[in-house]
Amino acid sequence: MEQLNTMNSFESEGFKIKRDGKVITLTSEEMDRFRYLDTAINGKNSIECAEDYFDNDDAIIQEMKSNEKMCYDIEKSTLEDLFSDCGDTEYESIKKYYDEIAKQNLQR
Repeated sequence: MEQLNTMNSFESEGFKIKRDGKVITLTSEEMDRFRYLDTAINGKNSIECAEDYFDNDDAIIQEMKSNEKMCYDIEKSTLEDLFSDCGDTEYESIKKYYDEIAKQNLQR
């Protein structure tokens, strides 16, 4: 099976899909819209996870979940809070993989 997308091709050429035998490359605008909607859906999911904590005001929750920009903004805000001090966590995660490769190289 032909691999249409790699990290390198994604960065340099964009995302490709194959439909009806044709390869279609999404434009930057299409990818931006995809990412925006993906982020907004994650924000909507966050609202759904938290809605039980509110005083059963379903009208407000429903309004929030139907507001694409609000869902996007909620997810971005959540991610900013979560990743505001992520350097140490990233280092520890990356170090595990670095150490694994270093150990493999020593065994060769």
